[in-house]
Amino acid sequence: MAKKGTITVNGKEYTVQHPGAMWYLELTDRHRGSNGFPKQAPYARELIEEVVKQPKLTVEDFQEDIPGLQEAIRKIERFLGEQPDQGAAESDRGESLETDSE
Repeated sequence: MAKKGTITVNGKEYTVQHPGAMWYLELTDRHRGSNGFPKQAPYARELIEEVVKQPKLTVEDFQEDIPGLQEAIRKIERFLGEQPDQGAAESDRGESLETDSE
């Protein structure tokens, strides 16, 4: 069964589910520009829409809240294992990131 967890963004809790390593590799391949850098808009859209399960969340939900959008992306990437732990865990900094592996 896929790994599930929760993230909290702007005080709201979301259920997230890992879509698999191959999906993530294909996501990063699909949204890499010819210069080798990621194309932020399509990457963020697909990342959020595929990983956040309940309640549904889209990039458009953030409207002018760029810091909130960046927070969501960062927490989703951390959940997926993209960003290695660089010191304190989110829970140690007062942020929520819980996972259930099954």
